[in-house]
Amino acid sequence: MGQTGRKNFIIGCNYWASHAGVHMWSDWDINVVKEDFQRLAELGQDMVRVFPLWSDFQPLTMLYGPSGNSMEIRHGEIPYDETAEGFAGMDPCMVVRFKQMLDIAAACHLRVLVSLLTGWMSGRLFIPPALQGKNLLEDPMAMKWEIRFVKYMVRRFKEHPAIYAWEHGNEYNVLANVSDHDAAWRWSMTIADAIRCEDPNRPVISGIHGLTLEGKWRIEDQGEIADVVTTHPYPAYTPHCFTDPLFSIKSLLHATAQSTYYGDLSGRPCMAEEIGTLCNMVADEEITAAYIRANCLSLLANGHEGLMWWCAAEQSQLRFPPYEWSACERELGLFRLNHEPKPVARELKRFVEWRNSLPFALPSHQRDAVCILSKDQDHWAVAYSSYILSKRAGFDLRFSTGKALPDSPVYFLPCLTGRALYGPEWRTLLGKVEKGAVLYLSLDNALMTDFESITGLRVFGNAERKPAAVCIQDENRQYSMNGKRRLFLQPTRAKVLLAEEDGNPAFTVASYGKGLVYFLAMPMETMLAQEPMIFMQERGHAYTEVYRRVMAGHCNRRVLEKPCADLGITEHPVSENHCYITAIQYSKATCEGTLVLDKGWQMVAVHRGKAEKTTEGIRISVQGLDALLIEIKKQEGSEG
Repeated sequence: MGQTGRKNFIIGCNYWASHAGVHMWSDWDINVVKEDFQRLAELGQDMVRVFPLWSDFQPLTMLYGPSGNSMEIRHGEIPYDETAEGFAGMDPCMVVRFKQMLDIAAACHLRVLVSLLTGWMSGRLFIPPALQGKNLLEDPMAMKWEIRFVKYMVRRFKEHPAIYAWEHGNEYNVLANVSDHDAAWRWSMTIADAIRCEDPNRPVISGIHGLTLEGKWRIEDQGEIADVVTTHPYPAYTPHCFTDPLFSIKSLLHATAQSTYYGDLSGRPCMAEEIGTLCNMVADEEITAAYIRANCLSLLANGHEGLMWWCAAEQSQLRFPPYEWSACERELGLFRLNHEPKPVARELKRFVEWRNSLPFALPSHQRDAVCILSKDQDHWAVAYSSYILSKRAGFDLRFSTGKALPDSPVYFLPCLTGRALYGPEWRTLLGKVEKGAVLYLSLDNALMTDFESITGLRVFGNAERKPAAVCIQDENRQYSMNGKRRLFLQPTRAKVLLAEEDGNPAFTVASYGKGLVYFLAMPMETMLAQEPMIFMQERGHAYTEVYRRVMAGHCNRRVLEKPCADLGITEHPVSENHCYITAIQYSKATCEGTLVLDKGWQMVAVHRGKAEKTTEGIRISVQGLDALLIEIKKQEGSEG
């Protein structure tokens, strides 16, 4: 764990037995599990994520006496015995079945990620009877039995060769409401400590989705607690992500952008632990397969841990909750009901075969700029749009909150709102600009001190916009943007790059010490996250130009030009004279054209796709939702 962009990028799936779904433990059929795992192994799957259903494994029953007083916890009417299982309230039959499942996985060469406290699954809670009605994340009695459950399972199975990692439980932030982020941290850390107490050698994975920067379940907190953080990037369940079709750049970059956002801000590796298209109404099977191919390639190229499909088996035949409630999740099996693999399963197998054929581990990719997320924003909207714009403009971002600010030639500080960024982080950032860095600022509704000295613009009026839509233009095109506030601006030393129709400055650049400050008077990034299919339209190119203008002359990339806006390029340096380049086409159209390299660099090998050397550079043809992987080297004695 921890080395990103490596050859053993995980491909796996989440597992419930094909005959019974969540009832697999109570309706146990060892032959079905054997057949399921064998089919997964034949597809080249590396890992399964399994779920010891909490109410099955720890069936605590409270017995009551006079006046409803709690008297004793039993297993139904049967007292727990004086064994380790009894002390933990475990059902010994379930423990045996779990061991059988692990043995089958080992025989099929499948690694197992265990989601321990699986109390939430597909829209339903599965809680031991004695704990129902309690706050499962704060109640002391609930936490006592949770800790006993976790410690028993880890102690009992930590020596099993199939075990890859442990996680707290599936999406455990849904188990109950917590009072504040400290309570969320306390529960998460308590369970992680219980795992590590019994097994200090295997990683603890978060298993959680819906993290934020400033809410109760915080990205930075989970980074402190877990060894690996996770995303569950379903398009329909993530804000701003179900606006475009699956074959568009916005949808195709969702999993990668969110995993980068979580990974950078947590300081941990990140894995797309659950991914799926929810149902055939979102996209047909062939588009879904191409969508997953692009996501596998993108997550690998951008340094993430892996991808796990939801779910192994079709569940459309099941006639009990939660499958009667969450109908859209029933169509996500890798196999049909007759066990025939779907196109997405075959696509994953092809990806694994290609991954295994690579004679090298793909090094970490180069990132060219830092995007700082500040106070009071819709952080995900801002991060999402910034990431898409950077890919389209031909460079790669890393995310930061301004703390321990990484060194970079260029910083993006988008959509400043409310309290924005002040204090030592702000002073550190301006200090870097004074020494020669480039800073881009876009404004939502923040009130900045020292505005004129930073931007070279004097404000002689500040008013609410009604309506919010604004038309700005340069010599070549018009831009339409939304902004809450109108600043009436007069340049003092700033150069106007774009202006509103009446000439009021909209996008400017000014010197600041040895560096430059670009200023955009509207929250472009938030607007783009909210507007459907904007990147599929011709006018979408105009917004990319803003980022491209900021990076012009300040990006250390070796590929100087790319022929298609939706072609995302990552560079993976091996040394100063050796590099791999991935080029992923984030749309369904084929990208054909020429990559231009710096002087002295030449292509020496093609590891995926079609490319040939020409006098102008490298002639490429990248199929839609697919990738090119080439290897380049610099000739000895050449100057670039």
